[in-house]
Amino acid sequence: MTSLLASAAVAVYLLAFGYQVLQLRKQINTPTLALQLVTALAIVLHSQAVADLLFSSEGLDLSLLKIFALISLIINVVVFCSGLKKPIHSLNLLLFPISALTITAALAGASTKTAVMLAPSMQLHVLLSILAYSLLAIAALQAALMGYQNWQLKHKHQNLLMRTFPPLQSMEALLFELIWAGELILTLSLLSGFIFYDDFFALTSMII
Repeated sequence: MTSLLASAAVAVYLLAFGYQVLQLRKQINTPTLALQLVTALAIVLHSQAVADLLFSSEGLDLSLLKIFALISLIINVVVFCSGLKKPIHSLNLLLFPISALTITAALAGASTKTAVMLAPSMQLHVLLSILAYSLLAIAALQAALMGYQNWQLKHKHQNLLMRTFPPLQSMEALLFELIWAGELILTLSLLSGFIFYDDFFALTSMII
């Protein structure tokens, strides 16, 4: 079942990528309902595949390749939601192939860590922590990309990739959304640590 969902997600991502390339060739640079529906389907399949990859009968599998698949899913969700009100859909030209690659690698690659049995509350805490730091790290990478985009604009020398990217103002808005999402999930992670870690206060008293 996992391989079927993962393969379907990869196929839909590649289909959406091909469709968007054809739209750009026709000089249509506005998001269409068909593209939004295909993207939503890809995200649903991606999320189901990631859930099957991470959660197994042996416990929670935190292998690096599977975490990459999870990170690419979260980024796609953020960009999709943000793209409903801002013209940033051209970022999919970069995100869709990366997502297809991370899913394929997670499915084909061997687990680098032994699955651990954790209570559902601790699984939630661990995943929230990973997502928070991942979003903040990606926000830092996007800030660097914006710096490069701004440099190209000032020097009036844009390559093909930069010309297809969203306007700098939209990229800046997305950057702040990534930061806010990262901070929100980090706060939830800290709160879940306080709530679910049974020995936290005993450990704190020992340290003090």
